[in-house]
Amino acid sequence: NPLPGEIRGRRVLLVDDSIVRGTTLRRVIALLRDAGATEVHLAIHSPPVRHPCFYGIDMSTEEELFARIFEGDLDELERRACRELGADSLSYLPVEAMDAALEGAPRCAACFDGRYPEPVSDADRGAIVGDRRTSRGPDSGPLSSCVDGPLSG
Repeated sequence: NPLPGEIRGRRVLLVDDSIVRGTTLRRVIALLRDAGATEVHLAIHSPPVRHPCFYGIDMSTEEELFARIFEGDLDELERRACRELGADSLSYLPVEAMDAALEGAPRCAACFDGRYPEPVSDADRGAIVGDRRTSRGPDSGPLSSCVDGPLSG
């Protein structure tokens, strides 16, 4: 829990490795605001997660992914995501910057760019998504209020 004596009247920079569903960051930002933060800025050290992982990491279904609901370029995504989360600013690492940092090293970044190293058939995708939905229960869409909210459409 944030300590109001340390937070009140201050600007806070919150650093995270990624935003997958957005639910945790939304709660943390609200806690920081309640503790008196005057500004909350986000630095995300990965590109936006727009695609699920089908290779062993249980990284959501497409409809659960936070960045998936925001169309447009990275700047527009950052502005809209920032408003949805309640932050004053948000910066993602662009895919191009990640690629430059890796200097051509082999990588799988399908969750960021949608380029899967091995094809995943529609049948396999459906089976994986079905298993994930079953294991999470009927209310597995934490972004349903976000999708139906003021930023959709």
